[in-house]
Amino acid sequence: MITQHLKQSNNDIRIESAESVEDAKNNNFIKGEYVRYFINGKQVQSYAAMIKFIIEETKKNGEKFSADKNELKKIRRQMIQNQTDSLKKHLNELKRQYINMGISENALTDINKMIEKIDERGIRINE
Repeated sequence: MITQHLKQSNNDIRIESAESVEDAKNNNFIKGEYVRYFINGKQVQSYAAMIKFIIEETKKNGEKFSADKNELKKIRRQMIQNQTDSLKKHLNELKRQYINMGISENALTDINKMIEKIDERGIRINE
């Protein structure tokens, strides 16, 4: 799950986003929900309610909401790593299924090559 914080003086907005259906299940999201919004620790029902709060508070205080840039970089790196791990996991599961089905060694070699071509960002590298 990705958790972002936006802060303005005494106000804190937290946005929780599930990275996948499994992630949503593991973090007790309501079925069909993949993003949750919290204002000062209390959940709000919609994105629109959060935006309305941001606008009202910005007008009232004259301060903008801002996120910690270092935290955003950390979240981005973690998200990319999670996607890489997930991609490798799914390819290994596919490989296991192929082995159980008795697929030729050539097909397995191709899957191994795909797995090896995934770099630290999870991107397949073209030769």
